[in-house]
Amino acid sequence: MIQNKLAEFTNSIGLEEAKQDAIQKAFAPFQDVVAQWKERAFALVVTSEDQTELMDEAKEARKIIRDKRLDLEKKRKALKDSSLQEGRLIDGVARILKDSIGPIESHLLEQEKFAEVAQAKREKERAEMRIKTLESLGADPSIFDLGNMTDDQFEDVVTNAKVIKEQRERAEAQRIADEEAEALRIKQKQEAQAKKQADERAQIEAMRQARMKEMQDERDRLAKENAELEKQRKADRSKRDAEDRKRRAVESERAEQDRLRVEAQRKLEAQNAELQKDILAKQNSSAINILFSGEDPNLMFVEIKNDNGNGVNVGEWSTKDGFQVLRIENVL
Repeated sequence: MIQNKLAEFTNSIGLEEAKQDAIQKAFAPFQDVVAQWKERAFALVVTSEDQTELMDEAKEARKIIRDKRLDLEKKRKALKDSSLQEGRLIDGVARILKDSIGPIESHLLEQEKFAEVAQAKREKERAEMRIKTLESLGADPSIFDLGNMTDDQFEDVVTNAKVIKEQRERAEAQRIADEEAEALRIKQKQEAQAKKQADERAQIEAMRQARMKEMQDERDRLAKENAELEKQRKADRSKRDAEDRKRRAVESERAEQDRLRVEAQRKLEAQNAELQKDILAKQNSSAINILFSGEDPNLMFVEIKNDNGNGVNVGEWSTKDGFQVLRIENVL
């Protein structure tokens, strides 16, 4: 397979056959190395840590392959100096060979380091397990050298971490209990205060309602009294108005009577004066006629005339013992 790859690559470069042959001959020993060690190296497989002979054999084989790889590199550099094309060919051939040798070396290195790799894997897994254990206990794994710690030392660390965790959990439980007790105390205190405030508000409300009832009763009483007073005032006012109307009517009637009386007196006086004049003027006529209107007993004085029909003044009006008096003097 390696020969086919090399032939295909060299043909693709386009160098003359002589140079191709020279280059292939220069790298021929390394082709032999690949052919010699490929199957042999991959057949060397370590499966247990106690296979130390196989590990040593892999180590020695890897050294041989490494030396061949270094020789190949030297050969590549030496051949590449001839020309660019030769360099491309040399690089390609060397790369192909290196690609073939590399896996052989890697495999041999893996077999050589099998025990170390297995040990490193165990240490890594143990460290990861220890980290998880400490983290589950709430401890900080970064403060411990877990890789170099013996199992007994780690057990001591775990024991201490468990004790600390238990202490921490007890402290946390106590803290929670204290917080719950404090919360309960605060709740009870708040409930008591709320009840006290509610009772006080209820008492204040009851007092306010009682006061409002007293005020309403007082307002009702005053309204009733005011209504009665207003009713009495209206009755008194109505009575006064009636009395005033009656008084004014009486006064009006009296005024009218006084007016009529005064008017009658004036007429009588005027007639009396005329009568006196007539008496004095006509001594031969001594008779007088007193005229009344209406019918007995509701007669009303009108005037006094003589037989000649002239008005005669025969006296004067006055008031005596509650009566209107017509006084006539010099009666013949």
